Amino acid sequence: MDSVGPSLEHSAVVWPLRNPSEKTSRDSFFTTLSHQSQLKELNLLTSSLQCNSYPYAFAEYLATTTVLKVLVVSVTNELVQKAVLKGVSENSSIEELFLNDFTGNQESTAIVARMISSNRVLRKLTVYTKDDTEPGMPTTYYCWILALFENETLEEVKFPLLILSPSQWSVLFQALPTKQNLKKVHIDAGVDGHQLVPLLCTELISSGSDEKVSISCLSFRYDVGFLQCKAFSGANFFFADDRAVAALRILPSCRHLTSLTMHIQVGKLTISSALASLLESTTALRKLKLLVNTGAEVGAGDDSQWWSRVLEALSHNDSLRELLYTLFFPSDRITAAFADCVRGSKNIRWVEFDGGTTEHANAFMRHLAKDIAKNYTLLTVVCYGNVDADFARDWLAVQETTRRNSNLVARAARLLKASRFDRYVIRALERVSLYPALMDEVAEQVKTDKAELASLVQDRLRGTKSLDGFMRFTGVVRESVVCHPSDDGRMQLDSLNEDCWRHIRKYLYIDDVK
Repeated sequence: MDSVGPSLEHSAVVWPLRNPSEKTSRDSFFTTLSHQSQLKELNLLTSSLQCNSYPYAFAEYLATTTVLKVLVVSVTNELVQKAVLKGVSENSSIEELFLNDFTGNQESTAIVARMISSNRVLRKLTVYTKDDTEPGMPTTYYCWILALFENETLEEVKFPLLILSPSQWSVLFQALPTKQNLKKVHIDAGVDGHQLVPLLCTELISSGSDEKVSISCLSFRYDVGFLQCKAFSGANFFFADDRAVAALRILPSCRHLTSLTMHIQVGKLTISSALASLLESTTALRKLKLLVNTGAEVGAGDDSQWWSRVLEALSHNDSLRELLYTLFFPSDRITAAFADCVRGSKNIRWVEFDGGTTEHANAFMRHLAKDIAKNYTLLTVVCYGNVDADFARDWLAVQETTRRNSNLVARAARLLKASRFDRYVIRALERVSLYPALMDEVAEQVKTDKAELASLVQDRLRGTKSLDGFMRFTGVVRESVVCHPSDDGRMQLDSLNEDCWRHIRKYLYIDDVK
């Protein structure tokens, strides 16, 4: 704790924070905290605040701080929870509040309701409860819904499904279309709430508010028709063959579904064909996780037919960003084909591979490392299983490529803050501008529209297009290129016309000049 106090004086974020048990240390901490003027994010864990002697000091800090923006509290002590809520209710700066292990008794839920109805700063509220509620039973949380109707600033909330009955959720759903400030309601079905999900979907569709609600559940166990409900952004299928095929055929029309997890059996040609058709037609799917159950070791002649169709479709897909693949004991042919597909993709940024053994991890890295330096799309590659020392060079080649690509994105994302003459940034922009996947990543980081970003990048690079501009920017000349007359009459660099120079620039980059 002696080191925590001084560190707070110059910190913008404390994540996570654990306090020792000594009261004097805690008092010292809160004294320092109350005088800390830069702290913008604070995360307190369960072990941090357990006794009843000092929550009032913490409540006073929360009520008076004017710079704290994000507060995450994971404590089981009810007195501390109430102190936090009291402080936040009087706070004028906290925009995001996360309450974990919340105790939902009548008194505490009423405090939250008053906070929701009166607070005019909070933009995001997330609550996870620790109490066990029977599915469908009325609870003490309904006062939160009434408070949400009065609040005009909250934009996003996340609650467990079971804190309300379906009829209580329905009241909120009916009001959402006209509740302009509330952009998204996240509902966590958890382990026990899945049986109520169909009821909620029916209510959402009838109310027309499914686009403003997001439901997360461990697996999709419902009628495939519910995939049309826009409250789902992802689905985890454990379906039998006929239902899996039916679901895969529906998915191309479900543009709101961007993530898919599938558990399939080796040799199921009908499913692999349906999956391939989805991959060829979808424009919305961003993340695909395939968990293939073999049941026994798969030989080279056993897996090629059913899997080659999927791999061919993957090679033509241009929507996927993340691909996670688990197939124990794949043949070398399939491993090589999968690696080729990943390496050649122009859109896949994140890949995870699990072949079950070190031998298969070695094979994947060996195949993926071939000409991997030419890939300007991959940002992360995860290979489960140890890679033998003999294949360390392949592993390093892959990691070096992903680091290079990630660094290019990070450097390019500084364009709004950097000088127009920052070589570090301009070099990255020149490379990134050639690869749509990296441009997409930069657009996400700088929170800018893709078209607007492309215009900004071209504006920054405009001064390096001409011969003189390129040579000035790279530091070769101060003003312009002037060559001594040649003895043999051959063309000199300064005699090149714009078309010739433009052709040379296809192979010459700013970072080629050392």
